[in-house]
Amino acid sequence: MNKKYLKRSIVGFLGLIVIFISIMTWLYPYSPFSLQKQFTYEPYFVSGNDGTFDVRLQKFKDSYKEDLEADMENKYPNLTINQTEAIFITFDQKWLTERDPISFNTTVLSDMLFEVRQVKEMLLSLIVKIDYTSEQREYLVGSFRKFLGLEESINEVKDEPYIVRSELERRFDNLYVDYLNAFSSYVTFYESVVYE
Repeated sequence: MNKKYLKRSIVGFLGLIVIFISIMTWLYPYSPFSLQKQFTYEPYFVSGNDGTFDVRLQKFKDSYKEDLEADMENKYPNLTINQTEAIFITFDQKWLTERDPISFNTTVLSDMLFEVRQVKEMLLSLIVKIDYTSEQREYLVGSFRKFLGLEESINEVKDEPYIVRSELERRFDNLYVDYLNAFSSYVTFYESVVYE
């Protein structure tokens, strides 16, 4: 009788642990109790006068390629144009350009954070190396601030393990918009320099 009771108790206890971990994994995808530590986000698309983000990104990519080819003929290359390719990669992400759901695990978030920090460093180096007009410098500082905001948004998701699923959805929506705003800000700066 004691053996049966002990066996049932152990099975019941293990069952409770499995239920607890399943609930924690569902409610708090990034918690220490979560088995996968990932969240699947389905991006929504914001469309403005100039189209959806993927359309705007492609237009910028096409004009940037033309600018890069034209700049190769210059004796002294334009540093803003040269640095833009590395910055452009930050925005050319599947979750920003496609409608398919995508899973974000902690590694993906760490990679996004690394890229954003790299862009911040590049923008700072441009501030130091190039003598921009006051208007161009203002646009550049504005772009830097947008990337600073992006860094904070990614950190908010990455460093808080007990965010419930609905809150994660809201934060990824905000992060999506932060990326779009950072892109628009950088394009404004870029165009003020290249097409002055």
